[in-house]
Amino acid sequence: MDLSLRITATYDGTDPHGNIILHEVAIQGDRRTDIKKDHAWLNGQHANWPGGVDVGDRVRFFASPLHRKGGARLTDIREVEVI
Repeated sequence: MDLSLRITATYDGTDPHGNIILHEVAIQGDRRTDIKKDHAWLNGQHANWPGGVDVGDRVRFFASPLHRKGGARLTDIREVEVI
């Protein structure tokens, strides 16, 4: 089973704690199911977010779910592309 998720979102900068803020988020899982969310955030310390992405850029990338108490979070960000 492939645990990769394909994420398309708009980058909205970082919060004071260094977390990555996204809005207009679409998550496509291994079963080709789409989840649409108004916003999401990535833990800045573990997200592997690249430099060179400007606030307002629409991005597409792959991530893995980090299952934890309180619900899954996205981690292991890779292949970020500005679209």
